[in-house]
Amino acid sequence: MAGEKKKNGRLGRGLDALIPPDLDNVKQESERSRDGEAETKEVERGKKPEIQIDDRVLNEAIKAAKSYSRITIWSPMCVAVFKYLKKTIPEFSMSRVAAELLEKAVKEKYPELWKIVESQFKRKS
Repeated sequence: MAGEKKKNGRLGRGLDALIPPDLDNVKQESERSRDGEAETKEVERGKKPEIQIDDRVLNEAIKAAKSYSRITIWSPMCVAVFKYLKKTIPEFSMSRVAAELLEKAVKEKYPELWKIVESQFKRKS
């Protein structure tokens, strides 16, 4: 096993590592059964599953985000673009631009969850 690449690993996949692409034919969602075992149920293409929020996990995520709000990604292409822009545009901020782009992508990919998290941040601020 040593030296083998992990299938579907996140390293080197850039934003896709954070936001996995949708499956073409079938989406799968995991839900907890009564005894706590994970079940997988298929969701027909075109039908979005209703988002179910675990309040405990949401609160933990928000607390963690408030205490440490940094995220690290591996993307040589983005680094090259940002380094170029930093050297050619006065006061260019790689962090600010990366945050704006990532927030836009996450908001577009997970709009319902974004609204819930956004409202929690506003309420707990």
